[in-house]
Amino acid sequence: MKNAWAVGCALLCLGMFSMGCSSDDDKDNEDERADAAIVSDAGNAEQGDAGDNDAASPPVERDGFTHYTAQQGLPAYSAGSQVRVHDFSGDSAGNLWVAGYDGVYLLRAGEARFEKLTAADGLTDYPYISIAGLGAGEAIVGMEGVFEGQEDNDSEAALKSGGADRVKLDGGDLDVEHYVMGTEPGVAFPNGRYKIRSVFTIRPDYEGDHAGDIWFGGNHGVALWQASERTLLEHRAATISANGIEMHGDFWGLAIAPSGDVWIGGAHREGRIQYGQNGDFNAPLDPVIDAWPDASATDRTDDHVKAMAVSPSGTVWIGSTLNGLASYDPEANTFTYYTVADGLPGESVTALAADPDGTIWVGSWTGLGRFDPATRQWSYVRHLGQGLPTDEIVSLQIDPRTSPRTLYIGTLKGVSVYRGD
Repeated sequence: MKNAWAVGCALLCLGMFSMGCSSDDDKDNEDERADAAIVSDAGNAEQGDAGDNDAASPPVERDGFTHYTAQQGLPAYSAGSQVRVHDFSGDSAGNLWVAGYDGVYLLRAGEARFEKLTAADGLTDYPYISIAGLGAGEAIVGMEGVFEGQEDNDSEAALKSGGADRVKLDGGDLDVEHYVMGTEPGVAFPNGRYKIRSVFTIRPDYEGDHAGDIWFGGNHGVALWQASERTLLEHRAATISANGIEMHGDFWGLAIAPSGDVWIGGAHREGRIQYGQNGDFNAPLDPVIDAWPDASATDRTDDHVKAMAVSPSGTVWIGSTLNGLASYDPEANTFTYYTVADGLPGESVTALAADPDGTIWVGSWTGLGRFDPATRQWSYVRHLGQGLPTDEIVSLQIDPRTSPRTLYIGTLKGVSVYRGD
């Protein structure tokens, strides 16, 4: 790798779904404390059974879920190691893709064991931390960049590090197209502009007027692969000004609304890029919201957004590693907050996904919850119950192209696929 390697049980309601029962150019110390809290929680997680890597071991099937662990070739979790599941997705042909830091783990449709892809197979040689499935045999993987501490004056190699690889299977080989998250030198920026290096979140637009677009959440802001122009555009961010400095922070929150507008969320603020109407990446960022409001300019409650989702109704869901869960109604300009006392599966929200049926999937360090806004009821999925590899959820993605939709669940110790109701 080109840069240094970084990083009980609750009772289950009967009937699982019975609804009755970083480095950033402007990164501040509070972001770092939030990351430290995540690492601490993960490091305290119990060790899972790594398995014997038996190639013949089948995945576990239970209650509509299929669970894969180290026994099917995934990286075995070890406390303090970054080599583990970071993100999980699938392509339209049924291939499963996992970002595992030291490689991309691929389970080809019909196969029994994940294979590990690395720079030796043609991938760009950085740690692999995010992934999203695209068309048949195709995925895009986000990488962790290099930061030398001089911000815009870092070396050219560092400025152009990280980014994303678009990968397509070609028999036993890979076709790889690399995206640098920057603007090449030109009239506007004589030396180019390279702010985003680490790609934390990837959200393809599968449907609608802008299908084929791919959005990236990273340090310092978000970027876009615009399919119509076949070009990479960067960067947009919802920021604050403090002591005369514009503060960006890391942007993990990224969600495409039914309208085609894109909601983004970072360390300090959230906002909507009004992209849907005409596909303008530089469209107004309006509204800009503060899900957990600051008491004052000096007494801030930073939002530490880790995940966002937009339900079919247009409600925006915002998950924070430190503040829990909030929903935002753009029409009424109102927030609703959810805590463990309200049924939230854990205080630290690590992942969100909006189901086409209107329910919201919420990942935490203590299990997966599903919330029905219509009935305001929660149901839960946990290691002891439905057999998740562990209760520490690291990622959630939904593919609406399948029938029924497919939910991809990444955990510290493996991944799960759910195609049930």
